[in-house]
Amino acid sequence: MRVLSKYILKEHLGPFLMSFAVVTFVLILDFVPNVIDMAIGKDIDLLTILWVFLLNLAWMLALSVPMSTLVASLTAFGRMTSDLEILAIKSSGIHLITIVRPALIAGLVLAGGMVWFNNEVLPDANHEARLLMGDIRTMRPTLSIKSNVFLNDIPGYVILIKHIDHKTSRIGDVTIFDQKNPKNHRLVLAKTGQLKYLEDGAVLSFELEDGEIHEPEADDPTKWRMVNFEQQTFNIRDANRSLKRSDSSFRGDRERSSEDMLSEVRKWRDGIAKSDRASARRIDEESRKLLSGITNEPLTDTGMFYRKAVVLAYQQAERLSKSIEQDVRSDEHTQKLIDTYLLEVHKKYALPAACVVFVLIGAPLGIMARRGGMAVSIGISIGLFIVYWAFLIGGEELSDRGFLPPAVTMWAANVLLGGVGLLLLLRVMTERNFSSIVTSIRRKLF
Repeated sequence: MRVLSKYILKEHLGPFLMSFAVVTFVLILDFVPNVIDMAIGKDIDLLTILWVFLLNLAWMLALSVPMSTLVASLTAFGRMTSDLEILAIKSSGIHLITIVRPALIAGLVLAGGMVWFNNEVLPDANHEARLLMGDIRTMRPTLSIKSNVFLNDIPGYVILIKHIDHKTSRIGDVTIFDQKNPKNHRLVLAKTGQLKYLEDGAVLSFELEDGEIHEPEADDPTKWRMVNFEQQTFNIRDANRSLKRSDSSFRGDRERSSEDMLSEVRKWRDGIAKSDRASARRIDEESRKLLSGITNEPLTDTGMFYRKAVVLAYQQAERLSKSIEQDVRSDEHTQKLIDTYLLEVHKKYALPAACVVFVLIGAPLGIMARRGGMAVSIGISIGLFIVYWAFLIGGEELSDRGFLPPAVTMWAANVLLGGVGLLLLLRVMTERNFSSIVTSIRRKLF
């Protein structure tokens, strides 16, 4: 049996590695245009580009491993069936479960490894990727100034130069909108000038000639004043093009482990419970105050007494209603955060569990297909994975809208495909059609 198990695993290894490379390559191709755009527009060095790829490779692995498991199972069992190996093994008295068991155990091992990966590696990689992408976006570009093109890549400034000589750096018809100080916007106009880079490109210097400056008056911002000049140097700092790495302790839901998110969920649930208890106490206190205020009223005029009681009750009920309404909105917002975190927690386990589910459905499909070609296996895998992914995306939407709990939406695809896989496996083992299987199950249950 050990020899048979090694043989079956060996048959899975090649298709798994091949499909893993193909799926990962497809995901990388979808990501490449964004990186190329940043590399060209921001002048990023090769090492930084490779680091961007490496960090984003983490979430690609979380998707490519389950899909590769499905392709491997379909291809391996399909080839063994087409070469009559499955028939020979079954003829020797070995049960089909024994044949599928090595692949299921391998799927369980992969699932366990992916659970560890999703909780220990993926959150840190997502966090570093988000920070790095943010730092790249805030980089100053190469400042390749072109004629009649607005340059707005430097925060607080919009620059338009109608004429520029790239050999001499002479410029003409210069317009600079200085919005660095939100309380004092300035407009600088000049007919000619000279463009220079100072302090290793950190300062963009305009030596302007024959121009004017428009700015609001300090006492009355509705009035503007104009100052003419023959020569004026206008320096713009923070034009450095280098990448500056930042650090942040804040982490989103995809940048946390399950343990961290569940800890936050427990705190939020405790907060909701405390808020509910506080609201109940407030209602009790306001009721007591209302009764006390009514009973202290002198009963000289019965009609006046009831009118005052009604006014007091209305005023206190209105105040209490507004206070409780605020608490309810706060609790609803907290509950949405809880659902978001629980959704991500279940996803960290549901996706790895798909490694087992895909073996469960891929093995009987491969045996029934009777063709072990990679193209057929990839085609079936793409169809099944589209169904699986549609369940995940639709489940996230339903959970975000509060229609279904996160546990149901994230595990529905695994339960559905796993159930179908069990039925297919039962059909292959018994070599009976679905109607007879369903009839047999119904008789045993009822």
